[in-house]
Amino acid sequence: MERIDRIKRAKKWLNKNVPLGWGMKYQNDDERVKSLARLLILPKPKFEDLLNIEQVHKTLSQLGRYTHYLATKPLEEWDEYDKSNYKSMLKKAGFLNS
Repeated sequence: MERIDRIKRAKKWLNKNVPLGWGMKYQNDDERVKSLARLLILPKPKFEDLLNIEQVHKTLSQLGRYTHYLATKPLEEWDEYDKSNYKSMLKKAGFLNS
């Protein structure tokens, strides 16, 4: 039931805020809603899946932290403090939920 409510709320938001055809190549409103629903239902990534150098750079770039010490520290040398720090940045950047 929760998924249906999320989809209904998403459809309401979509209809109010995103005009048909804006950045999307869908034939009609139903296709936009179905596409958005697929995004809402996809499983969220786990921290371990996001622990790679490409994602570290992407996260730091999105946050504007280009010179952060984790950008140059090898992953093999990360301790629990480094991982906790990175996890906080992933959440702040929107890549990871709580």
